Amino acid sequence: MIETILDCLNETHTRATYSAVAAVIGGGPRNVSPLLAPRRPRASWVVNARTGMPTGYTAAQMDPELTPQTPLVRTGDDLKVLLQKWQRQRARRP
Repeated sequence: MIETILDCLNETHTRATYSAVAAVIGGGPRNVSPLLAPRRPRASWVVNARTGMPTGYTAAQMDPELTPQTPLVRTGDDLKVLLQKWQRQRARRP
């Protein structure tokens, strides 16, 4: 499931908090970080709720498209809606 979430976040250029991801996959926010290892641009769309940026990432480890201005999903429910919309759009592609 984490790879599907990362696909969605990368393709839509949307940030999601660790808490939002945890709410979708189960467990707590601290359980999400090990699933994102190693730190890499693909995983950098999962961010700290307070800072809006990934925790402990260097600039080289972040996606160059990631900015504090990109959309941010803060809740599991909102992430589920984004995933459903993204999956519907992918299904329509030839």
